Amino acid sequence: MMVIPDDDPDADAMQENLPARRNERLSSSALTHAEWDRETQTLTVTFVNGQSYSYGDVSEDEFDALVNSSSPGRYWNSYLKGR
Repeated sequence: MMVIPDDDPDADAMQENLPARRNERLSSSALTHAEWDRETQTLTVTFVNGQSYSYGDVSEDEFDALVNSSSPGRYWNSYLKGR
């Protein structure tokens, strides 16, 4: 994850170059993919059974925590389920 300081004069230009969506394949027995939309701050997770669920107000840090977790399914169950 790239951190852009608020006082960086090039921060706006750098933000514009970031992808609008991030889509990651997950190593999990429960989840197959996670997609995060920068504009809407929406996370969509797809389960092994093909069902997808979307969650609003999910930060990029939360998305990174999910995809980098040793157990994405456990992370989803503990921090995102029911939001």
